[in-house]
Amino acid sequence: MWRGREPPPHFCSVGPVGVRLGLPWLHSALGLVVAGLYSAWEIIKNSAEVLCDAAVLEPQAIEPLVNGIPGVVDCHQVRSRGRADAVYVALHVLVDPSMTVEAAHALSHMVEGRLKGHLPGVVDVLVHVEPIADGVER
Repeated sequence: MWRGREPPPHFCSVGPVGVRLGLPWLHSALGLVVAGLYSAWEIIKNSAEVLCDAAVLEPQAIEPLVNGIPGVVDCHQVRSRGRADAVYVALHVLVDPSMTVEAAHALSHMVEGRLKGHLPGVVDVLVHVEPIADGVER
């Protein structure tokens, strides 16, 4: 049984068959077609996750980092997208409703800095700050 990256054994018989049929170029032409199709497949396979906005990082890798920052009550709706070397993160952070806008702004910068410092490839972080409602658990 054939396994591996080299062409299957019956593919190698195209050269001699082409020569017998008076088509010595057949093996080279078929090799170019196969190489082109293989390259196209690799490009599509590597791009599909990015184009479909697949998650790059698991929320479980992000949440403990954010929840460990003083002033953060909780975080949710954690999303990531992009490529492994260019990750974009968006998340909601719940804070005390009495927090000032200035403090919330500083907190969002702390969240961004922590994620960029601890998770390789993170290039941008969008933090949506929300006041936690009384009696509402998330």
